[in-house]
This record gives sequence, structure tokens and C-alpha cells, in this order.
Amino acid sequence: MLTNLRNEAGVDSLIKQEIMNIEAYTKTTMGGIPLIVQCCVCRKIRHKSGRWDAIIPPPNTEVSHTYCETCAQQVLQKMRDENKRRKVR
Repeated sequence: MLTNLRNEAGVDSLIKQEIMNIEAYTKTTMGGIPLIVQCCVCRKIRHKSGRWDAIIPPPNTEVSHTYCETCAQQVLQKMRDENKRRKVR
């Protein structure tokens, strides 16, 4: 998804929407299995309230990976910087 973005102004809202889509999908497809949403960069766990904490997932849970907002911003900035470097060459 991120590599196909054309409009940087809408990137932040697209990431938030993608996070919501992943969470909605996993909640409806996993049934009764406890599900943890974890940032794939910093490994923080997302609570139902939307707060991210650095905790270890409990045993016997399924883990779905996404980006927390902080890591998503860092990844996007790296992508923007890389695109600028490519255009300069």
C-alpha cells in the first residue's frame, strides 16, 4: 500500500485508515481467539482504547502486525527522504 501512494498530503489519513481496516478484519475473522495488534517496528501493543504500550503479548494469542503512529511517521519520513534523493540524482 505505502509504495503506491501518490499524494503525500493524504498519507497520514491513509495509514490511520489502514490500521482501522486491519483491526476490523482481524476482529471479525479470528472468532474467539484473543488477538493482539502489535507494531512491526517497535513491538508495542495496541490497547482497545488506542493507547500503545511496550508489553509482551500474553501466551495463546494471535498477533496481527501494523505500525503505531510514531513508527508510521518515521517510515514515511524515510520514504520521503529516499524519494527526494532519487529525484536529485
